[in-house]
Amino acid sequence: MKRYFLAILSMAIFTVACKKSIETIVEPSKQITKTTRSVDGTIRFNNNDYLISNGMMNFTTFTQYENLFEVLDANNLTEFAYMVEESDAIQSYNEAQSEESQQNFIGSIVNDKGLIKIDVYTILLDFNSRSVYATRTGTVQDLLNAKNGKIASSVLSFSMDANDVIEELIEHKTRGLLCNARWAVSKNQWTGVLTTSVIVPVNVNATLQANVKYSSSGIYFELQTESYCPQWGNIGNTGTVVPRSLYYSYSWERRCGTSGSGSHTTSCTQSVGAVNNRCRIVIYGNVRALKHYSLSATISSNGSNPASDSKSVSIAD
Repeated sequence: MKRYFLAILSMAIFTVACKKSIETIVEPSKQITKTTRSVDGTIRFNNNDYLISNGMMNFTTFTQYENLFEVLDANNLTEFAYMVEESDAIQSYNEAQSEESQQNFIGSIVNDKGLIKIDVYTILLDFNSRSVYATRTGTVQDLLNAKNGKIASSVLSFSMDANDVIEELIEHKTRGLLCNARWAVSKNQWTGVLTTSVIVPVNVNATLQANVKYSSSGIYFELQTESYCPQWGNIGNTGTVVPRSLYYSYSWERRCGTSGSGSHTTSCTQSVGAVNNRCRIVIYGNVRALKHYSLSATISSNGSNPASDSKSVSIAD
């Protein structure tokens, strides 16, 4: 049974390829059951064919991989991730993770071993060590050996936190000029707990929190914020809703590229006990790393206790 990670979204704003942000409501995803297993397949998305070969996504060129993110609507990208996880030809990394917090977009398009093919390179993402391994002439076993500490001469090694892997692989292939700008550091912070009153049917308290995060996986970089109610499952009445508002402001600058900034307020009202229990906003999601960013968020609720209370958090690099 597939647990598609994007079930945790109910709202997203996606800044893609340094274009514009669009607010989109994302429906909770379906549970997926696979009855057969193959290792090859094709996904048709935005009038392009994306291959699955030997149980991994196979982007035939760097351009095809980068163009995947040239969408104006975040919901389109979540559709692609869902189509990959629905395919019988691949077992995704997300599927192997029992904790929701370990699931993410890139985990939906690499296989359960962390493998993906982009252009002439087979790439392995090791999320535990924050490393990326790539080979042009070696084998998958060479990559698995590198993950275990035995790196062959045919394997290139990168850090998820200090390398723009796609750019550097293009450099290795073409011997072009590299961008020498700094890499922004990954950060992840939560607000303190905001207490709000709900009726289920008697008056009880629920807790709310907001999160701000910049994450890097070597081949995908994301700046996001979210609001979260961690006690939903403990309140009891699935007909009760916990409303809250999230105000956030941001700025970002891509390495040797463009920049963006803005501020928004988004509201989220979801049923207590619902599977879809997070409101997540993706501000920047791209294959290119950021040089600098700042992101702050404030969560509030009409039923906050004490009244008019709110909690704030910020990150910057």
